[in-house]
Amino acid sequence: MNKIEDIEKIGERIRDLRKRRSMTIQQLAQYTSLSIGHLSNIERNQTSPTLRDLNTICTAMDVSLMDIINTNEEEKLFMPKEEQTVRDYPELKQQVRMFDFGRHSDFYEYIIYYAGKCQIVENVHTFPEMCTVLKGELHITTDGNTYVLQEGDALYIKARSPHIVVNKGKEDCVTFWHHQKKIRN
Repeated sequence: MNKIEDIEKIGERIRDLRKRRSMTIQQLAQYTSLSIGHLSNIERNQTSPTLRDLNTICTAMDVSLMDIINTNEEEKLFMPKEEQTVRDYPELKQQVRMFDFGRHSDFYEYIIYYAGKCQIVENVHTFPEMCTVLKGELHITTDGNTYVLQEGDALYIKARSPHIVVNKGKEDCVTFWHHQKKIRN
């Protein structure tokens, strides 16, 4: 459990997470539309961020609010299915099963892209990622190229590279994603 003193050091946690992502305060300001001065004051604990500021910062760094608040360094080696986060996105025709084994580990997702027309969304992340197709076919457009991945194929997507992922096939596509969200020192 977190102590109140830990919450009072939220700015330091934001700075540490930003630096672990090799992100400058100028880049964070650009991604959040918050001023450099305001972010600097937050990071030095001179001012308390609003919930809106925290949400904007979390989105820009691709972390959860719990990543910023939680100072528990516990890592998991085993994750039973009851502890896994599963989210359905009907508009995207996706089901996402997420695996996060702790602060110092990377992040993994098992994503099913259901067959049929779906909403197309461009994704951009502050971390590199790799997709492997386990079943079916997947179209990924990134850096001006469209790749058609079939069973066993893999694609590496660089950090901050816009990409679009679409299942154009007639059957569901099952994928495994590896996200290097936890930048090592």
